[in-house]
Amino acid sequence: AVVSTQSTGEDQVLALIGIGRYEAAEKLTRDLIAKEATPKWYCILGDTTQDITHYETAWELSEFTSARAMKSLGYHYFNTKNYTKALDCMQKSLECNHLQ
Repeated sequence: AVVSTQSTGEDQVLALIGIGRYEAAEKLTRDLIAKEATPKWYCILGDTTQDITHYETAWELSEFTSARAMKSLGYHYFNTKNYTKALDCMQKSLECNHLQ
């Protein structure tokens, strides 16, 4: 069976996060971004580092169409009790993808 590099890389990063190896997950994600900078990789980097600027980069890189980036920002703002920004981000996320 043929497995795409992105899928394999994503599985590896998620496995590293799952076992608490955040530094290794971050390094692998940055290596993958160096090969192919995509909104998805920047969202995963945001998940790995908890740095919301990566979600903002994903949003911009997607030309403002990444539901995942906005949803991740929405969760961040909700968890920090900034409900106005959380609602705005979640609404933008739903505008991008109604089927979440």
